[in-house]
Amino acid sequence: MYGNITSNELLQRLEKAVHSGNITEIVPEDLELEAHSVLWRESDQGELTLLKMLPSVKATSIQHEYSRVLSYGPGKGSGFFGERSLPAESNFAAQRVVNLIRLMGEIGPTFLLAALEKTQRALGTAGAQNVERIALRRNVLRKKCRNLYASDTSTTFGGVNSTRFKGIQQLIREGTDGTNPGDPPAPYGTHIIDMLDQPLTIQNLRDRIGKGITLFGAFTSLITDPLVRGDLEASMDPAQRLNLPIDARPFMLGQQIGGIQSQGSRVYFETDNTLSPIWYRPQYDVALEDGAPTTLPTVVSAAQADNATTDTTTSKWDAASAGAIFYVVTEVVQEKEGLGTRSPAGAGTLAVLAGQEVELTITPGNVLADSFRVYRGEAAGGLLSTDAWFAFEVAGNHVGVVTAFDNNLRRPNTSEAYGLRVLSGSERAMHNGMVDAYWRAQDSSASFLSGNDKPGNTIAVAELGPSMGIMALASILAEVDRPLVYSACCPEVRNPRQNVVFTNIGLQT
Repeated sequence: MYGNITSNELLQRLEKAVHSGNITEIVPEDLELEAHSVLWRESDQGELTLLKMLPSVKATSIQHEYSRVLSYGPGKGSGFFGERSLPAESNFAAQRVVNLIRLMGEIGPTFLLAALEKTQRALGTAGAQNVERIALRRNVLRKKCRNLYASDTSTTFGGVNSTRFKGIQQLIREGTDGTNPGDPPAPYGTHIIDMLDQPLTIQNLRDRIGKGITLFGAFTSLITDPLVRGDLEASMDPAQRLNLPIDARPFMLGQQIGGIQSQGSRVYFETDNTLSPIWYRPQYDVALEDGAPTTLPTVVSAAQADNATTDTTTSKWDAASAGAIFYVVTEVVQEKEGLGTRSPAGAGTLAVLAGQEVELTITPGNVLADSFRVYRGEAAGGLLSTDAWFAFEVAGNHVGVVTAFDNNLRRPNTSEAYGLRVLSGSERAMHNGMVDAYWRAQDSSASFLSGNDKPGNTIAVAELGPSMGIMALASILAEVDRPLVYSACCPEVRNPRQNVVFTNIGLQT
């Protein structure tokens, strides 16, 4: 009894009462007016950094050409000559470089019913077609930034005649390792520096700055992902004496490293989230894009002794990398990637020893596959196919079986950093020494649309047409908007010897 009410009567009254559960159907949704993005904006610091720094040059043809002066004349000889004789004759040497402009872009249609519906504000605008255009632009910008770094014509069928352009890394590699007949090997060897899963250190940078000075210009910016830059900053913390304050102001530990100075040269540190392994060389993903191939390759993998007769590359498998390994291989047709085949199948692994190499025999499901992307996992990191990280890509032959070798030249889940000699108005604004330099540069960004290139700059983007264009395509179905966001461009590396790429960067443990 509760007063004059029995327990049963009390329960009956509670059932009849109005509460939050029984009025759910007539309560409007408590939805905020604006959707909150969990992603990024073009103006965010650390996003699309390469695109913001590089100047654009106008292209007038698909075949974009630029010239280099390689020599003022022969270096041999003293130049002395007698009164009644003549000195030796000399001439400067020059070279013309060709990189092909290629198209990249995506289509983002909006159907009629979606356009008629009222939407929240999202990405700073409202309306399905307006939100889609902004999302489409940002997606293409991210892919353009990644392609400028890493697009490689040597890993797809057709090579330079494929739909890809040569990216900055390929241009630096071919310009310093002797691959390009017009570029003799650089004095210090290739400028693609393999860190062998070791962290990047200040000493590594000082060494390359010194070598760059001997080649008449060191790189001015080191562009890394956030983890590598954080590692560099952490390595500097114990090297700096911390004068603890004696007053009551909050004290913040840690070094805000803006760059380093060496031999009169300054190298500024820049973060580009595009280079983060999860975005740049990601894990295998079962999600498919529209139009992806439905066929699967057949893959046989075998660990074997390093054999120079079948593969001319020396194995870099070491004790730290060796172990129980597995692969996932996907087909790429017209730049669209399908699902992957695991090898060994099931939950099996392959025992790889230090000094060995792995031979992959790939039979395409579609003989017209342009390339195959090889993901590599290890038992210690998980046995699911989605635990495998992108390792390398190999070109298809449009005939049949392709044989590839994994010599551990590319180590999964490691980072890359680019030391680039970029001299531009936007680069100077971002590095003008003030704490709020980036935001001041953003405020004046319109001024960089022309005259951004500066003397001595070695990296630029050749643009055929606008840097980012929008073409309204005709609707096929009941679509109110079918925009094609595109860019026709290619990078140019005017002096590969003054730039460097660090690959396979590990983190401090």
